[in-house]
Amino acid sequence: MKNLNIILLSCFTVLLYGTSCSSHRSISMPNTSSVNSLMTEYHVPTVGVSIIQNGKIKQTKLFGNLPYHSPAPNNTLFSIASLTKPLTSTMVLILVSQGKWQLDEPLYHYWVDPDVAADERHKKLTTRHVLSHQTGLPNWRGHEPDGKLSFAFEPGTPLTFNA
Repeated sequence: MKNLNIILLSCFTVLLYGTSCSSHRSISMPNTSSVNSLMTEYHVPTVGVSIIQNGKIKQTKLFGNLPYHSPAPNNTLFSIASLTKPLTSTMVLILVSQGKWQLDEPLYHYWVDPDVAADERHKKLTTRHVLSHQTGLPNWRGHEPDGKLSFAFEPGTPLTFNA
């Protein structure tokens, strides 16, 4: 089931990314009957699709129902967890290939999580560490007694991965 959800999400990503690559074609919402057919085939209860142009959400549509068959509202939160990994890494590597992002530039130049701001190791974190699961941070935030994010080891050292 998880692999099928990934396939479906990937299809929409390719569809939307593929059409956004061409400045000559407009981006449009997928056909409802096509989406419903894929959802039925792969046993996916709900799918959310947003069209983003120039950094702004232009349109959002949810297909399917939440548990108990109630229609999914536009503010539905999806627990997609690891599905963000291929999307984020693809986006980052596109930016790197265009010269708009550097894999080894420290991320603190852009943002620092308040929970780790006092720990100097935050200045070592790079995009390369994030993409290779070598941040030194635990897989899940909030598992410490105080509920805050903290370094478990030095960035760039042991590999940790949570699928």
